[in-house]
Amino acid sequence: MKKKRKLGILTFSDGRKRVHKEFLDVNQRFLDRLVKALKGTEELELVVGSEIIHTASQAKTCPICGTHPSSNLQCLIRPTFST
Repeated sequence: MKKKRKLGILTFSDGRKRVHKEFLDVNQRFLDRLVKALKGTEELELVVGSEIIHTASQAKTCPICGTHPSSNLQCLIRPTFST
């Protein structure tokens, strides 16, 4: 079996709460379509952020597990959440 390349996917939205809410469904549908298409290649191991990032505090924490600073790539190296 060929080793799959790992790809991290993060989705960002507008920082304004009302705009983020307005586009939340659109952004989620796009993310879902992207993940489905990439999974279909069977060439990638996907690591998908647990939520759509729309605040500065979210951008500063790990989008995979939400527990440590985003500058630490621990979750991309050993993901705790994969699809």
